[in-house]
Amino acid sequence: MKINFKTEIFGRQFVYFDAISSTNDYAKSNAKKLKHGAVIFTTNQTNGRGSKRHGWSSVAKESVALSIVIKKISAKFLKIIPIMTAVSIVDMLRSIEIENVGIKWFNDIVIENKKVAGLLCESVIQGQSADVIVGIGMNINSSSFVFQKLGLNHAGSLLTQTGKEYNIAFIVKLLVEYIEKNFKMFSTNNSKIVENIFINQYIARCITIGKMIKILKKDSVIIARAIGISGEGDLICEKDNIRFKVRREEVSVRGIENYVDLH
Repeated sequence: MKINFKTEIFGRQFVYFDAISSTNDYAKSNAKKLKHGAVIFTTNQTNGRGSKRHGWSSVAKESVALSIVIKKISAKFLKIIPIMTAVSIVDMLRSIEIENVGIKWFNDIVIENKKVAGLLCESVIQGQSADVIVGIGMNINSSSFVFQKLGLNHAGSLLTQTGKEYNIAFIVKLLVEYIEKNFKMFSTNNSKIVENIFINQYIARCITIGKMIKILKKDSVIIARAIGISGEGDLICEKDNIRFKVRREEVSVRGIENYVDLH
């Protein structure tokens, strides 16, 4: 498969696999020979990973997995990259007139009440800079029957949520172009300006903010209201008039009744 990206850097080196266990794993194993902006892509990822070592289930030829290699970025931008990426995915989907799309904190992209995409950013810090692999999985043309068979009641695809089939190459093309467009903001050395821009955009697109949620941490469950996002991407919550932060590395967040449906 060949995709003609309208980009300056991202996708100039393009590696496509008919099938691969994990695009992120390939990117990590081959980081030295991959260029900045390299895109690794497949429509058949057989052993995908999500956050907190959760698996990512996808259907061959009906979904996509891709990884973008970002090299030698200032370490101070690391926490902003997944925030920027989530914003880029939402904006790309809105650009093709998909409605009711938003971010469920921290890295789930949902349409109405179904998760259609997720992202996993992995980094290797080297002094004051870092190499980052931005991994994205998206369900595109899978039917609702597939998710029922897999027991993934909270999952959906662009097809299930819009009733339309999409050209996979076109979706990948747009996605990479939107991410590069937003990544150009990182060319400034002022991390605070970049942070403020993308935190505000993230908050505007996040369906979790303002809702009652379940915070799952080890063996405990806390019910609280999500009220904001910190500059580090932590979720700011309030319970009994006391505000506190939860870190994405330490907790999972659910709706009061199910995975996505927040009240």
